[in-house]
Amino acid sequence: MLSACATSGHVDKTFTPTEAHKTIFVSERQSETEARYINQVIRTFEKHGYDIVQDKTQAAYYLDFAITGGLAVTVEISLLRAGDRRSVLNVSSTNSGWGTVIARSVAISGRVAEALSELDDVLARAEAAEKR
Repeated sequence: MLSACATSGHVDKTFTPTEAHKTIFVSERQSETEARYINQVIRTFEKHGYDIVQDKTQAAYYLDFAITGGLAVTVEISLLRAGDRRSVLNVSSTNSGWGTVIARSVAISGRVAEALSELDDVLARAEAAEKR
């Protein structure tokens, strides 16, 4: 079976995750599929010291989480800076292989797992850079 999977992460050079600015607002507007995985995304950020806030005005960042695609499945996790909504961190994982048609839920679960692994690595590297 042919499969084409790719996962990547990018951190903007202006992203500085200081303790004072580790607050994230998470919208309650998600698709049914995204709602199944949002808590895993939140837990990954919390593992790295981020707090989830209910009031959008209290947040330093907004979480943008999306699972999209037809034949291909893409999972995107981004942090948008609250002030200008500029993406300062982005993780993307895509599967464009036949598995997305044959076993869609498995393909989505696999892409979410890969995206979360990359997110964990990106956040750990950002923290390490901040401590230097």
